[in-house]
Amino acid sequence: MMRRNPVLALSVLLLVAVSPLSLPAQVRRRAAVTTPPILERNIRAELSFLASDAMQGRGSGTGYERIAAEYIGSQFRQFGLEPAGDADSSGNKSFVQRVSLETSKFSEPPTFTVTAGGNTHKWQYGRDFLVSNLRAPRISGELQVIEPSGTPAKGAIVVVKLPEKVQPDQRRESMMKAVAAGAVGVVMPETEANRKTRQAGDARLPTLPGRSMACSLNAKPGRLVVPSFRSGAESPIGDGRTSERR
Repeated sequence: MMRRNPVLALSVLLLVAVSPLSLPAQVRRRAAVTTPPILERNIRAELSFLASDAMQGRGSGTGYERIAAEYIGSQFRQFGLEPAGDADSSGNKSFVQRVSLETSKFSEPPTFTVTAGGNTHKWQYGRDFLVSNLRAPRISGELQVIEPSGTPAKGAIVVVKLPEKVQPDQRRESMMKAVAAGAVGVVMPETEANRKTRQAGDARLPTLPGRSMACSLNAKPGRLVVPSFRSGAESPIGDGRTSERR
């Protein structure tokens, strides 16, 4: 079951008021002399802060996202850019704009279901598998079982016959092939980290990204869904024809 809650997301807006081409030649030359160089250490410092664990992923509608947006806006203000976001009580515009979002949360562990003829097999999140890159509450597609050298089908949930202790490079290669082919999901053997999390009972329910109130939560996912199954749990999957993750 899904619970929907309205939240607010933030976006950073700016308006470049003056084009450099419209400036007199003397001003352009002076700007070229006084503009500080772009240094790797400065860029790395900015990215290290915004992408740090301290920002908790900057999830939509969270306080951490607001901190990131305000920080970026402050940098834009230093650059002399003109804001085009929400106005404060005095009518002054900021670099942040608030937008209404709708979010869904799992109230119980999702399942992975495979049907073939009159037979149905189900696996439960946290007990049999974990999942990453989940973008919608319901994903479905034809089940395709292939060798590592095979070609994934568009719109399919692909089971790649990888060895249990597959190397990370081979996992990435299989996922990249599935993305390029337009598959909606790829079933993988679980990693050692996944196994420890699952066995310890530390697996939290998957989170879904917020969407604009005008968008359907059942829209197609924008990224490949990757269920990672425990050893032995995925063996009946190859007998199925249709797969659904919900």
